[in-house]
Parts: sequence; structure tokens; C-alpha cells
Amino acid sequence: MVKVKQGISRLLDVYTAGLLDAGEFEPRIKQLKERLARLESERELVTQQAKQEDELRLVCSRLDDFAEQINESLTSADWQQRREILRALVKRVEIEKESIRIVYKVPTHPFVKSPQGSRLQHCTWRLKRPT
Repeated sequence: MVKVKQGISRLLDVYTAGLLDAGEFEPRIKQLKERLARLESERELVTQQAKQEDELRLVCSRLDDFAEQINESLTSADWQQRREILRALVKRVEIEKESIRIVYKVPTHPFVKSPQGSRLQHCTWRLKRPT
């Protein structure tokens, strides 16, 4: 951008000195101004992207800190506290011959749809039966 601005300044100096006629000056100045506008918009875009990346890094860092605190708290929780946490999260447990389904009170991803198009609320594990 600095070089383009210097180019515009030099072109104006040459034109005002009478070394360049208007027919040559106008297309050149127009081209330099368009290039400067493109560079400024690119700079703005890069600046916005950098700002978004910084904000995302900050959010991720805070989430990591939060997850670490939760993990430490859960590690030090006694059996009764863990049981109360599970009771707060689990609506019911469905046990069938080949599977166990845990139905949560709060969906694991409340706004994300599963590949079949339904909400992801059930967690299913297949049990391997001894043969």
C-alpha cells in the first residue's frame, strides 16, 4: 500500500510538472487508485480474520480452563456427588437384549441434527455377548 501511495504521489508530481498529458494520466491514476482500494479491502479482511482467530483462541482457552476445572472437580467428587450429577443429567436408562440406551434430560448437542435428521438425544452402546 505504501508503494502504491508513493506511485500515486509520483504520478501526480509528473502530471503537475507537465511531463504527462491528461490522456496518459487519467488511466494510470485510475488504475493505481483501484489497486489501492483492493489492497485496503484485503487488509481489512485480513484484519477481521486475525481478530476472529484471536477471539476464537481466547474462547478455546477459556473452554479448556473450564474443562480442566470440571475434570478436577469430578475427580475429587465422592460417590454421592457423582451419583447426583448423573441423576441430574440422565432421564432414563433403557436396557435391551443387545443394547443399552441412555436418554439424557438435556441433549448432548441441542441444535445439531444427527445424520438421520433427528436430534442427538440418545447414546447407544452395543453390548458384546460372550459366546
